[in-house]
Amino acid sequence: MIWTTHSILLRETIFRLTIENKAPLRIGAGRDPPMGSPVDLSVLRIPYEGRFLPYIPGSSLKGVFRSFASLLAKKKGLRKACSGIGGDVCKPDEEGGVESFYTNACLICKIFGSLGYRSLVSFEDAYPIDDRGGFYPYKTGVKRGIRIDRKTGAVSGRSMYDIEYVEPGAKFRFSIWCENLPNYALGLLSKVLLLMHEGEVKLGGFKTRGFGEVSIDTNGLEFRTRPIKHGRMEALDEKDMEFLLHAQTENDYFEASNDAAWELIKKLAEVWENARL
Repeated sequence: MIWTTHSILLRETIFRLTIENKAPLRIGAGRDPPMGSPVDLSVLRIPYEGRFLPYIPGSSLKGVFRSFASLLAKKKGLRKACSGIGGDVCKPDEEGGVESFYTNACLICKIFGSLGYRSLVSFEDAYPIDDRGGFYPYKTGVKRGIRIDRKTGAVSGRSMYDIEYVEPGAKFRFSIWCENLPNYALGLLSKVLLLMHEGEVKLGGFKTRGFGEVSIDTNGLEFRTRPIKHGRMEALDEKDMEFLLHAQTENDYFEASNDAAWELIKKLAEVWENARL
């Protein structure tokens, strides 16, 4: 079965997540501060109902997930696992079409996309907004930094600058939409989520200065998938294995939240660990 096709919907899976920063978090607006900003490096914001909210772009989340998924694939021994950085992607064969891409592309490009091939995962922007449209509380702070010349190791030019960040304890809600991913690919995403929860996968800038550690809020976690048959997520290729949900439903739709969803994510991560690719 060629699950990399976009013409047939074989499976749809959604991870609805709320992440909480355990350390200062800086998703920056670039080196040039917005007009009127009191700091040199300001937090990225978006207007929402008369307020300017800090947020995490879906493209940033996707980049982090792809980077760590690539590392995990290489650790597993896959011959090729493109990072997506600097054009490091599989090049589709225009004449070979979908079958050629399925046969020759690396797993990471199949999941996250490549030149001329649309990604099978979509990351929403993460906002400090709960599922009822209310605002999660957040605070921003400012830290002073010193510019160091990389070549000389000495203080350079205008040495002092101010960094704005989101203080620990803020929550950001977003979703990951997955199309046609086999169970081991969902397990790879789940493994990255586990590492993020454990503080191994950090977000934003200034990570070497203690910024960017986050965790997953288990009370803001939801796992949804369809179709299912007899409580099972079927294998989508010869390398995949059936995944038992240990639940009977009256239709082809399954949903779990909070701790139940977290247990499923842990079990999917085990599918990745045990997969023979």
